[in-house]
Amino acid sequence: MVWRRYSHSFGGGNAISYEKQVLAKDRAMAEFGLTFTDLQQIPCSYRSCHGNPYPVWSKGALSDGKRKIAADKEAKLVEEHGAEKLAEMRAEAAATKAAQDKQLRDQRALEDAKASMISVISKIASLRPGVRVPAPLPDSTEMLNKTNAKKIFCLTDGDLKTISSLSGKDLLAAAQRKHGREGFKKRRQLVADKETANDKVPLVQQLEGLEARYPTLKAEVIEDVLALMRNKATEAQDTANRAKAALEAVEEELQVPSAKRTKLTGYFEGHV
Repeated sequence: MVWRRYSHSFGGGNAISYEKQVLAKDRAMAEFGLTFTDLQQIPCSYRSCHGNPYPVWSKGALSDGKRKIAADKEAKLVEEHGAEKLAEMRAEAAATKAAQDKQLRDQRALEDAKASMISVISKIASLRPGVRVPAPLPDSTEMLNKTNAKKIFCLTDGDLKTISSLSGKDLLAAAQRKHGREGFKKRRQLVADKETANDKVPLVQQLEGLEARYPTLKAEVIEDVLALMRNKATEAQDTANRAKAALEAVEEELQVPSAKRTKLTGYFEGHV
């Protein structure tokens, strides 16, 4: 053990720094990666605590001992198997370890992708036509610019020329005159549905990308979704039905080729 004394200008006293150069059993085993059997082969000294002696090992002795133990083990392996056979055994072990590591990485990636795909399917199921509620109409006194007036009230430049102002009240009256009260409601819903369909496009692309990246993913996801369905019974059945309907609607809107359409709807085919 090394004791060092330092003097500090502040406080006028001395501070003692204790630097540990020897280690007790547990610390020596943990720091140097040794077993207790290994430690018993390395020279030690003894300290006493309240009259009870205990062994300690210097760091230098531990380093030297670890190298000697490793060399002895290596020599014993070479003697037992031969250098060439030992090299082959280690190469096989390394290849096995690499394969196991890859399998673990692939499994983790697959689990992440499964979670992503289930999330995407859930999002698509929530974007059915008619689900999105049209945005609230502007206040009757609010003044709009031409772009928003045409978009919100389904009007043209020609229609705007016949209106005295671009207030919410005048625009609503013009829209209802042109389309009828119920007709205007339907047109607003069609606009909302179109925006919903646009939201689906990147989701479908993401779904296809996940499937292309993980060839075994589709079957895995089907099993997970079916398990959820069995656990949640009626609620899950309704969710699956809506998901399948949503996927089919997306495919029709995007004019997905028939071959790919079967590929996408196959997630729930025969299960709902």
